Parts: sequence; structure tokens; C-alpha cells
Amino acid sequence: MSALALAEIKALAVAVAKMAAAVAAGKKK
Repeated sequence: MSALALAEIKALAVAVAKMAAAVAAGKKK
């Protein structure tokens, strides 16, 4: 894999983690 592909995958993982955190926070309220 190229460094660019790895960077894109990392960015995607971060976005998914943020969405999951937002959903979890929304469920708690």
C-alpha cells in the first residue's frame, strides 16, 4: 500500500470514530 492510501484509511477511521462517538453521546442524552 502507498503512504497516500494509508493516510486516507487513517482519515476515514478517524471520521468513523468521531461519528461513533457522536452517536454514543446522542444516545446518552
